[in-house]
Amino acid sequence: MFYGHTHRSEWEIVYDDPQHPTAENAVGIIYIGPAVTPESGNPAFRVYDVDPETYQVLDFHEIIANLSSPTFQIHPEWFEYYSARATYGKMLEENGVERFLDQPSSSPLDGSFWHKVTEILEDSYPEFEKFFHRLTRGAEQPSDWKPCYSGECRKKWVHNLRSSQSEYNEYPNQVGLHIDTIDNDNSSFPSSSLNHSSDPSHRSKRNPFNLLPDEEDGEHVCGDLASLYRHAKNHLPGLKTKKLLVPDKLKQEIRSNLRQP
Repeated sequence: MFYGHTHRSEWEIVYDDPQHPTAENAVGIIYIGPAVTPESGNPAFRVYDVDPETYQVLDFHEIIANLSSPTFQIHPEWFEYYSARATYGKMLEENGVERFLDQPSSSPLDGSFWHKVTEILEDSYPEFEKFFHRLTRGAEQPSDWKPCYSGECRKKWVHNLRSSQSEYNEYPNQVGLHIDTIDNDNSSFPSSSLNHSSDPSHRSKRNPFNLLPDEEDGEHVCGDLASLYRHAKNHLPGLKTKKLLVPDKLKQEIRSNLRQP
């Protein structure tokens, strides 16, 4: 399956039993392409090699343009950043998983292949660091992205790669505030409900993977203010049939508390 883009270069595995993901029950793969107009990192697109008979993906080539190049604005130069087959096939070999590159070129990059890749990413920080750098297609990490160096942070990302169904990624999205704490009169908003960092129980809910304080995982919490407002409207008595007007001050507080990608 192919998915447009998430402003990153990634993929997700489909399992017959998503609660117990293994290489044996990996039945499919979702390829998530990068963006030509990304929110961060270098612009990129993919070229897929597909078997004309089985329609299995045999390889994909990540094509990028370097934003830092002095000629980018006038004449961007597009070049191949990496081949998935060569890069991840070599990873499997170097980590003693299997000699994938010795297999016929018709061997697909299927769910089983990518699950084995995630096993290496889970166990090896050097390999994970290379993967993490590919998310921005070789560009420097955005200033609001912090390192992802702990085992817990890697675990979170591996869960994402193994979770084509979000209910199984064990890392639910949080909007950064509790809608239920908004008073009927939404002209004021309790600042305490925006920041629960002093509440250990709240920390455990927002950070189930125990990420380190100075660590980020590259994910944004929720940048869709429109959906947030709709959610708020459903929780505010007497406003379900009216247009919800969110005060500018509240909008600013919401934006300041939503981590951007």
